[in-house]
Amino acid sequence: MLIHELVKQTGLTRDTLRFYEKIGLIKAQRAENGYRHYSEQIVLRLELIKLAKSLGFQLSEIAELVQLLDEQQQLSAEHLQGCLEGKLVEIEEKLQQLQALKGLLQGVLSQQICPIHDDYTKIKA
Repeated sequence: MLIHELVKQTGLTRDTLRFYEKIGLIKAQRAENGYRHYSEQIVLRLELIKLAKSLGFQLSEIAELVQLLDEQQQLSAEHLQGCLEGKLVEIEEKLQQLQALKGLLQGVLSQQICPIHDDYTKIKA
């Protein structure tokens, strides 16, 4: 299929598809006229990419999964579970950092002080 058909089927933009091709997430076959032709398998790959992105995976992490998929033709349940568990740990760490930041900001607002100004004053003293 041509790129405009892929855009219709996936809801992704041409620029996104070209970017994914540039970084190696998908591959197109080039016809003699230079047009990109995509297989039906690319639609499935793009759905996987969209799902992984919605779960919080970065494109670099998705690229690793795609490379493994290319090499093995499927992802083992254990590998996929490990990736998801790792992402959960990462999310939990981010939540803790955000909670700490929230507490700091609430403290600053309740005391109506500027922590940058106070630190600067402490350094000069």
